Amino acid sequence: MSATVVARSISLVRLSGPAVVAAAMALGCVAAGTGPVHAQATSKRPDVSAKAAGRALVFALTNSGDATLASLLDHAGVDGVALQEGWARIEARKDEYSFAAIDGAIEKARARGKRVTLHLMASPRTPDWLAAAGAAYYTGTDIRGNTVTDVVPWDPVYLERYSLFLRALARHLAERGTLATIFDVSAVVPVSELNLVACRDGKLGEALAYDRSKYLSAWKQMVDVLHEAFPGTAKFVSPAVNDLICAPERDASFYRDLMSDTLDLHGTSFWVFAADLNADGSQRTRDYLDIAARTSLGYQTIWSATDDPTGRMGGTYPGNLAEAVRKALSNGASYLEIYAADVRNPEPAIQDAIRLAHGTAAPSSTWIVPSSAHLAGTGGSFYTTDLVVANTGSSDASLTLKYLGHDVDGRDGSERTFSLAAGKSATYADLLSSLFPGADYGSIRLTSTSDALAAVALTSTPAASGGSFGQSVPAFAARDWIRTGAPKSLVGVREDGAFRTNLVLANAEETELDVDVSLVGSDGVVLGSRRYRLPALGMRQVTRVVREVGVTVDVAGARLVLSTPTADGAFSAYASVIDAATNDPRTILPR
Repeated sequence: MSATVVARSISLVRLSGPAVVAAAMALGCVAAGTGPVHAQATSKRPDVSAKAAGRALVFALTNSGDATLASLLDHAGVDGVALQEGWARIEARKDEYSFAAIDGAIEKARARGKRVTLHLMASPRTPDWLAAAGAAYYTGTDIRGNTVTDVVPWDPVYLERYSLFLRALARHLAERGTLATIFDVSAVVPVSELNLVACRDGKLGEALAYDRSKYLSAWKQMVDVLHEAFPGTAKFVSPAVNDLICAPERDASFYRDLMSDTLDLHGTSFWVFAADLNADGSQRTRDYLDIAARTSLGYQTIWSATDDPTGRMGGTYPGNLAEAVRKALSNGASYLEIYAADVRNPEPAIQDAIRLAHGTAAPSSTWIVPSSAHLAGTGGSFYTTDLVVANTGSSDASLTLKYLGHDVDGRDGSERTFSLAAGKSATYADLLSSLFPGADYGSIRLTSTSDALAAVALTSTPAASGGSFGQSVPAFAARDWIRTGAPKSLVGVREDGAFRTNLVLANAEETELDVDVSLVGSDGVVLGSRRYRLPALGMRQVTRVVREVGVTVDVAGARLVLSTPTADGAFSAYASVIDAATNDPRTILPR
């Protein structure tokens, strides 16, 4: 076999480790005495020592021609840059390589102790000389009706020429002593994301039949070559969109077949990676997190949150980048590529999202709004809540509102992130309808890297005679929560024909919590008690709490004593004493 097709021929026979090394040695890629390539890979994993629970390596997505490259690398929340570079530009003439631009970017990163990821794109923008070199092309139509001319994905000339390019780059970087600065060289050949965009109904164009076996074998061949050239770097491999290799049929086993074989042979230097991360998460990796658990997981945001005219990032700017980051971290990602436009954006919520990804976010301050509503009540009332938040500090702040719901685990609640300038206030009118459509009532958690926020929830209903009535409830800061070993009382409880009392309890912790409620009469005698179990971040409204704790007689001037036996527990609470004739509530806060 020719040394120019190191790991596979187009007949797709996989070489053993020694054969790969022998071929690589013939090309001068590996020193004599090196052991089997795949044996090296299993023991050699790219350095992700910075990875820790709840953080990821953050790379700014750009290219080597970016004039702001140095400032991107100087960003404290950035571990490196991800460069999208075209094979066609680097090897504009056959066998003549122009690595100068990449070299310049790598040197800037190395001087700052940072790393570089290389996405060395090929299809569909292959070098102009490739066809003359003997590569076969086809013409078809993509899903949008656009005409696409591309190289046949399993064409042997195409695969060999890109393989030679990878080896030339590896030799060049090794000679310059910069290979250690490279974090990842992505698997982008035969195509960058597995989907054959102009493949329809089993055909590439009009005449060429799609051949799954040849396509999968071409991928495995290029995996071998990539690993031979860059055994010590990460190598990202992306699933297809909706498993649509050749539309409209889905091939859910293709990526599994490829990655299972690759991980078995080459080990965990091959990562699951997807470039579709937005505020809703990642569609591409949804069914492959089990594979990611065998190795590592990385993402690229689908677009820049800063410049997103078609809304590809989902959610609402500027909080949608933070939402995307949280989705990635919850999936276990240890690497994130964020567009350079976002890294450069001074918007506080965007910068907080980068710090969140990087694990360098300032400690957050937390408030609990025990209740909010968009809900019909008795007597034709309809209650809505406006939330007013003021930034009393001298610095701009970002804030995140998380809807926790009622009677459920609130940890998976929806979130929205906003920026609030120093000294300014913001009103989120009809909070649930405007920010969390479909929600009826529940508590809200407010978090911010600033501790200088103040907030109040204003809940009201139109009055039959005109105007409105309702109540205000503050957002409870951590210092105001009721904690284990420190009971508090709600004074002024009344239950009779004229008034009733409702109690609201909101768990501030991300674990279940027990709350003990005791009713103490005006004479100091305990009249009744009951224990309530709250889900993690759960909220519960106890309607007519006097009756709920087992007291059947009328009471006035009583108090509720609230406590928790749960270790390290914390919750917020308030009571509403409601006029039976007007439904007008009066707020009682814990003391």
